[in-house]
Amino acid sequence: MVVYNVSIPENKQEFFQEFLELIGAEYEKKQDNGFELSEHQKKLLEQRLKENKKNFIPARQALKQLREKYEL
Repeated sequence: MVVYNVSIPENKQEFFQEFLELIGAEYEKKQDNGFELSEHQKKLLEQRLKENKKNFIPARQALKQLREKYEL
């Protein structure tokens, strides 16, 4: 069995469900209400906000380091 995770526009939902039923596929409908951070993730972000901004690495420099390290 192959499993796909797809996002369907609201206006194509009925057509897609009919198609899945036509081919005999099993499916589970989930409504995506957006992204939520876990409590652990929120705590980490709060800790980072309290740190001295002088210690931060500029985004361009961080990307450069990642490219060099992972040969991107």
